[in-house]
Amino acid sequence: MISCHINEKAFYSTTGVEFRSLLGIKFCSIAIRNLESIKEEIGEVIEHSPLIHKLKGIASSCGFIEAECLCKKLEGYGDIIKPNILIKTLDELIVLMLMALKSNIEVI
Repeated sequence: MISCHINEKAFYSTTGVEFRSLLGIKFCSIAIRNLESIKEEIGEVIEHSPLIHKLKGIASSCGFIEAECLCKKLEGYGDIIKPNILIKTLDELIVLMLMALKSNIEVI
């Protein structure tokens, strides 16, 4: 099972804004839109490397340290992972990231 936790210090170090600030909320909203866009594209593309790279960037920016590490591994091993397993993993990761971002925005 994949876990996704937002590290607020990592969020601040990559974005320069506090996670619980108005700019932080705006940044999270943009990340949510981008994640939803990637989620729609996953099943439609043949080459997943660009999507994994985008997902890694969002994970890094939002403080999802575990998700960023997983994306790095998927970038390295993506060519040998069965496509259906890769798609399932990416989809699960995106859903977890979306849930974490949305639940934290609602709390604020």
